[in-house]
Amino acid sequence: MGDRVALVACLPGPASVNGGAVGLLSAAKEFLAAGADVIVVEDGPGDGVPRVALGTLANVARFHRAVAVSAVGGYGLPVVERVPLAAPRTGVGVVLTDEHLPRETDLGDVEDWVDGVRG
Repeated sequence: MGDRVALVACLPGPASVNGGAVGLLSAAKEFLAAGADVIVVEDGPGDGVPRVALGTLANVARFHRAVAVSAVGGYGLPVVERVPLAAPRTGVGVVLTDEHLPRETDLGDVEDWVDGVRG
C-alpha cells in the first residue's frame, strides 16, 4: 500500500453480525466494492475468543487490492498494531490508534500521531 492515506472500514467480529462469518464477508464485499483499502475486523461486546478463520475475507480483499486485518488474534488474519494518540511511536504495517477518536479530536494531534507513526 505504501505510505499513503487509506480508506479503512472497521467491521464487528462474526459473532456480532447477522449470518456470522458469511454476513461479515458480505458486508466487507460492499466496502471493498466501494473502494476500501483496509478491512479491520473488530470484536464487539460478548464476542469472546474468536474461533472462526476468515481466509476467504483475506482472499476477497486481495482481489480488490486491499488488505483484511484483525484488531485481535484468532481469525487467521494479520493483527493491526495499536499506538496511543498521546504517545505516538514508529509503527509497521497497518497501524491504528488504540481507541476510536471522537469527531472533535484536534486534527493537529492526529497529524502529530501520523508523523510519529511514520517515524
